[in-house]
Amino acid sequence: TSEQLGSIIMGNSAPSAPPAWPRHPANPERAFRVSHVGHGLEDGDVTYTFLVEPPLGFEAPGQEVRKTFQDFLDLSAIMTLRHREQAPKLPQTFLLTYTDEAFLSDRAGQLEAYLCALLALEPWPRSMALRQFLHISEPPGPDVMPQDDSDDSLVSVTGSFRLPIGVTAIVLGFCEAWTVMRHCSIVSRLLRRASFHPRCWPSLRLVANPAERSIDSLCTLMVRTCSGLQALSLDLTFDNQRLGVALPSGLTFQHLERLALRVGDPEAARFGGELLGCVESSALRQVSLAGVSITAHMFHSLRMAAIASNGRLSSVSALWMPGKNWS
Repeated sequence: TSEQLGSIIMGNSAPSAPPAWPRHPANPERAFRVSHVGHGLEDGDVTYTFLVEPPLGFEAPGQEVRKTFQDFLDLSAIMTLRHREQAPKLPQTFLLTYTDEAFLSDRAGQLEAYLCALLALEPWPRSMALRQFLHISEPPGPDVMPQDDSDDSLVSVTGSFRLPIGVTAIVLGFCEAWTVMRHCSIVSRLLRRASFHPRCWPSLRLVANPAERSIDSLCTLMVRTCSGLQALSLDLTFDNQRLGVALPSGLTFQHLERLALRVGDPEAARFGGELLGCVESSALRQVSLAGVSITAHMFHSLRMAAIASNGRLSSVSALWMPGKNWS
């Protein structure tokens, strides 16, 4: 088969399948809100207007978006692919266009409920399709675990034998990623902290095709470990380019020394360009780019990363292979 499940390597470990580590529910105060404010006819099409408001405490005004039912159908097709059985359902589709006020009001309420259900799945939208639909440009907030314990906190290993979190993280870096994320991280709160500790991830290599299966877990992991990453290698190809996501805020690589990006489609190239823009490391020595689409955005981000390296970037390679089938 042409579909290749991703493999992930951390530190000195061997390859393993990408883990589906647990997600924590987002704080409701950090969720976007949407409400129906009007509807009408434009050029023979019924349009529905919604007010999209940012999370509480976010200093930005709300904005109105105007959409047709066909726009909702297009969005639903993508979100169903992304969330599968968890995706909400749109109201019934009719062949004829109804303009009765009672019908339109009822339909508007159903569409508002549909959007609210989507925002329950993605309180701060990360899917590019949903972000574009709601005209959201702010990067999603990082979903990080509370860091209420210092590295001196002791993790119980066996019996009365305990190790500091930082030391435990270094030891876990020699284990397979699948073992750490699926087993060690669920044993206790402190061991989970050690599993996501930057010292556990001095390097990260991920091969993901199709990338949409692993991209959420990858973003979560990078946000939690980016402060310690020294080497990052990503080989990404989206099977469905409409399932791309936005990078979360707070993602900054300040100690990265080596970066390798291999992109198999335009959506992966967009993601790679955003990722390059997060590199602010004076230790950066080597950058390698390869793929079917090496964009101007990627080169611009590479130039900014080179400036941040203070002249220490000594090796740059870019391999453009148009029409190459990476699968």
